Amino acid sequence: MSYFGKDDPRLEDIRRRGQDAARAEDWAGLRAMEAELRADEVFWPGVWAPISSYAVWKLGDPHARLLLEEAIAAGLDGPGGLEAELTEAFGADPDWPELAEAMRANVAGPSLELLEWPTSRLTRPIRLFRLADERATLLREQVPAREDAAWETAVRLLAWVSARWPHANAHVDEQDAVEILRLVEKGKRFACVEYSTVLSQALNAFGIPARVVNLYTDDYHVGLGKGHVVSEAWIDRRDDWVVFDGQNGMYWTDEDGGPLGVPTLQDRFRSGRRPAAHVTVGPKPVRDPDAELWWRYFAHASPTGATWAGTSFVPTFQSEGVVRAEVLLHDRAEAYPDLAEVTIGVDNVDGGPAIRVHTEHPYAVGFRITTSGASPVTFALDEAWALPRQPAGDHTAEIATVTPFGALIPSTVTFRVR
Repeated sequence: MSYFGKDDPRLEDIRRRGQDAARAEDWAGLRAMEAELRADEVFWPGVWAPISSYAVWKLGDPHARLLLEEAIAAGLDGPGGLEAELTEAFGADPDWPELAEAMRANVAGPSLELLEWPTSRLTRPIRLFRLADERATLLREQVPAREDAAWETAVRLLAWVSARWPHANAHVDEQDAVEILRLVEKGKRFACVEYSTVLSQALNAFGIPARVVNLYTDDYHVGLGKGHVVSEAWIDRRDDWVVFDGQNGMYWTDEDGGPLGVPTLQDRFRSGRRPAAHVTVGPKPVRDPDAELWWRYFAHASPTGATWAGTSFVPTFQSEGVVRAEVLLHDRAEAYPDLAEVTIGVDNVDGGPAIRVHTEHPYAVGFRITTSGASPVTFALDEAWALPRQPAGDHTAEIATVTPFGALIPSTVTFRVR
């Protein structure tokens, strides 16, 4: 049986109704579905049995814990997103610590690890998650219009995407935002993968470099609910990568309200710090306890085109899947270029030296050079800037990449004229 139940409308319907009952706290309705939920052999031990035990407890049945014990016997490896509910129901039981230990004991070691691998400095253009031009044109016709600034455009798209459909555990074979939105218009509902697909491809359609990021909890090689998918985008004028959770319509911030990217969030998670603050722009505010549920996914991350790990890498996902790695890195910095940076070459223009500028920004339209005492000069990507021959002395030039959203943080070139 497939994990997602693809091509099984009956199973998809059971999961949708079960999820809706749990979200609505319709514990009697969820209890009445037990026979159907047991037919979902993949989700029963790790999802439906523990949440059903909580539903039975809410209904006052003294035998509620039997369902939890059944789940543990079947391999439940932890409370996951139900920790608060299960602790509320059974945390006062004298043997609750033994039950928690029994769940932890169900975490099996990985069957395969890569301990060493060759890697080279990533020099190819960054891999984005975007549509072909003709499909991107169709997508722009369906999403909100672009704002003047990249940040406002990204936040507006985040709010729009998160409100397009209620979440459900269904997926499409072809991750194409235009097709996903067509199916949504017909009443289809999808999961975090599709929210991230639509958001990432819409951002790219407006010239905002964006990727999808697969996030994983610790021990993601076994169990269920160990993965989540979000988007990340390079935001011009902020000149950094930012994570956007399309399913929940939220992003994370530092103490000053600045939006954060995967590397910073992962470092905070691994250091054991409390979850970063979050901002919700979607239709349903994300409460702090729920935000802690999503926080645990920052244990491991894999953006479009690259994956990294430290001393070992586990390529198995939830027992039956594979964590694909197009490029497997030791240093995650190789997956996070600073798209505001430029490099220069020297060329001959009209018999004199000139600077030719190079950028990795996929949506750059040109460059701007500013020297002291002179007005800024803009030139195209394939043009060179002739170095001035006078006056004598030391000079600096500020070189900035220009995108549809404006000029980015400049780099400095210093030169001497004699």
